Amino acid sequence: MSQWHYDTFGAIEPSSEAEPGWQVLSKNLHANTTLVTGAPLKNLGKLLDRMALMLFDQHPNLGRLFIQGGFAGDDVVPAENVLTKFRGKTTCPTYNLNGDPRSAEAVLKSRFFHRPTPGNEYIFDHDIRLVSKNVCHGVVYDLDLHERLKAVPDPHPGLALVIQAMTGYLDRRPSGKAFHDPLAAMCALDRDIGTWAEVEPYRERGAAGPQWGCRAQEGSGIRIITRYDQERFISAMTE
Repeated sequence: MSQWHYDTFGAIEPSSEAEPGWQVLSKNLHANTTLVTGAPLKNLGKLLDRMALMLFDQHPNLGRLFIQGGFAGDDVVPAENVLTKFRGKTTCPTYNLNGDPRSAEAVLKSRFFHRPTPGNEYIFDHDIRLVSKNVCHGVVYDLDLHERLKAVPDPHPGLALVIQAMTGYLDRRPSGKAFHDPLAAMCALDRDIGTWAEVEPYRERGAAGPQWGCRAQEGSGIRIITRYDQERFISAMTE
């Protein structure tokens, strides 16, 4: 952790008790879990590698998956929702997928992440959702949001930590902070925060490294966010 974390939250005792991430996922992912990722998909990639070696006869249900990452360009996002910085783009680098592109492609091509169709436990609806930079780059924790959250009576522990952390942060950087991962987490709690397009993600080579984009693809089971409801997002955080 950085010194900022210790300055903000106090001393944290070191610990050497840990398991490899893919083993933790293997033990805990099942039909009723929702996994939110906010980093390169290395552990999920390792889990899928181990599953392939075990020669599964049928696809297990690893639950729902929300990935903070990906990119939807002008060919997917309605013109009125395109952020100015991304106007005219159909592909873009995205760190959380580029951090391990092989694992990212394996996850996106897998059929292990889905939710049961109501009324039939043997039929599954494929469900991977990308909370991508074309939307989350427009989400900023600024002074206005800080004041709104501080006014929440008896905030739950998670919200209290956010308020504690951002009080000091905004003293140094009053312009605010990008708020990417919390948007993905709240969309996992309430998917109607986002407007989603069903797509087929793809990767191509660019001058500055791998670029990611999406093509509209009905029936893919992979959905990418194209806009978000700010008030519903704030409600999810405060409730």
